[in-house]
Amino acid sequence: MYECDHPFDIIATDAFLTRFPRDTRRDVVRKWRSLLAPGGVVLTTVRIEHGLSQSSVQATPEQSDTFRRRALQEARRWQGFLSSPPEAIAILAQRYAERMTSYSLGSEEEARSLFTDVGFVVQSLVIAEVPGEMASTLYAEIVACRE
Repeated sequence: MYECDHPFDIIATDAFLTRFPRDTRRDVVRKWRSLLAPGGVVLTTVRIEHGLSQSSVQATPEQSDTFRRRALQEARRWQGFLSSPPEAIAILAQRYAERMTSYSLGSEEEARSLFTDVGFVVQSLVIAEVPGEMASTLYAEIVACRE
């Protein structure tokens, strides 16, 4: 694990916690706390799925294919700036979509306690619907301060 002589004032991530299963997420937040100076802040988002019926979510074959087509379209649009052909980028995008696993939280309360249970004060927790990688979903936008 990363150790530093000078603690950080801010840690900012986007959907990073969503990549960790429930049993390891708290360790990540605890590590963030250890890396922050007193008064330091975490700015992050995490996927929220009310009534969560499974511990993880993966893309359907249709969602993976749609993601590949969107990646191909964008790669063609930006191909003058890319070192790889659009078709290669599309193949990699589909592989990513097929292999990506997301571990959502079941509620705003679960998101809040993830931080408060390890010594953060949640200054703001806002739920917003965003167009995700595969489909629109709810995310908690969290600002938490280390005491």
